[in-house]
Amino acid sequence: MDYGLFTNSSEGQNFSVMVSETPLPDYELYYLKDQLTMVRSITSRIVAPTIAFVGIMGNIINIVVLTRRWMRSSTNCYLTVLAIYDTLYLLIATSLFFFRVYPDIRYTMEYTYYFWIARPLSNVCSNTGTWLTVTFTVERYIGVCHPMKGRVLCTVERARYIIAAVCALAFLSTLPDFFDTDVVRPDVNATKYEMTRNHGHEILTQIGYYWINPTVFTFIPLILLAVFNSLLIYSVMEASKLRKSMANIEVTATDNRRERQQREQQRITIMLISVVVVFFLCQLPSACLLIVQKVYDDVRKTEKLRHTIAGNVFNVFVMVNSAINFLLYSLFSTKFRNTFKRIFCRCCQDRQSRNDGLFSEIATAHPTAMRSNRPSLCVQFNNVNISQSRSPLPDRAVNTSKNGYLQIQNKQEDSV
Repeated sequence: MDYGLFTNSSEGQNFSVMVSETPLPDYELYYLKDQLTMVRSITSRIVAPTIAFVGIMGNIINIVVLTRRWMRSSTNCYLTVLAIYDTLYLLIATSLFFFRVYPDIRYTMEYTYYFWIARPLSNVCSNTGTWLTVTFTVERYIGVCHPMKGRVLCTVERARYIIAAVCALAFLSTLPDFFDTDVVRPDVNATKYEMTRNHGHEILTQIGYYWINPTVFTFIPLILLAVFNSLLIYSVMEASKLRKSMANIEVTATDNRRERQQREQQRITIMLISVVVVFFLCQLPSACLLIVQKVYDDVRKTEKLRHTIAGNVFNVFVMVNSAINFLLYSLFSTKFRNTFKRIFCRCCQDRQSRNDGLFSEIATAHPTAMRSNRPSLCVQFNNVNISQSRSPLPDRAVNTSKNGYLQIQNKQEDSV
């Protein structure tokens, strides 16, 4: 978003280090400058690199897990691309945060040109991630509240088209950020390079770009997420009440399988709700600060310093939002945990229990492969021996991998 990295800063037209070049005999002003220096040092040298390292490792694991063949689904397509953009955002934001506190690096020609390109790119990544969050929330609402329409609309192929459209539109909408500043050297004999607003900035201000952009990428997404997330929370609460009311009713094996599938779907919905709630908690403070800066543009230097300090802290919240999804997936998705263990835990690959979580997840995801009137399948994982009778499985429906896990081919898997 526009407030994603450095646009909260109120440091003058040339992005210089100090808010005021002329020292003022004001104790409060000096105190706030010291506070700003301390906050920048802590966030840029310690907090931001730590969050970025953990987040990048987690997002790489997300991409590896979510791109497995048996994890293929429309929701996982959104989550995979979101992990890619979160990784790019963390890389760019950390590099800008870290080197910006060193004056010997900050005013070099190389870093100034890098900042000139990287700042708009960070906004592109943040804006794209915002609307990807909106799209998978809307898709989940359709799948949960309108399941018949969801079977038709929520497909992998359609998700790929939507993702491509969201990425393209977010890039085009953020493209003016590349043309509102120039890199200059104030003095011919000076070695410092700075960024200044150019004529393009004036044009964008006249057409209202700096109001349109935060409206499209901040306020509208937050409103949509609030609405659809509330509907999802309501549907989860209603499903929980229904399950409690049916707890004492005797059910058949088919009903048990359907119940397991519905319970896993509910866990997935809760996981996506948690992703959106974290998005709110991390992005809302920056959005509120952006409103304050737009409404109260002409304020005292001390107020601008307070806004800058708050902006540096809130930028860390934005980084947390891009780094925390791995924890949420691991907490709420059984299938994600089982796939993670299968890929990264060698000790789990040799387990050959028929009650394995991944086996049960896949079986639940494909009730057509195990009908209620068919005898149970006898699966011998290592020897690839599948016994079946009467009603054979569809061609190439069942396959046993080299690690001894049952796989379903030519079928769309359930999401994480």
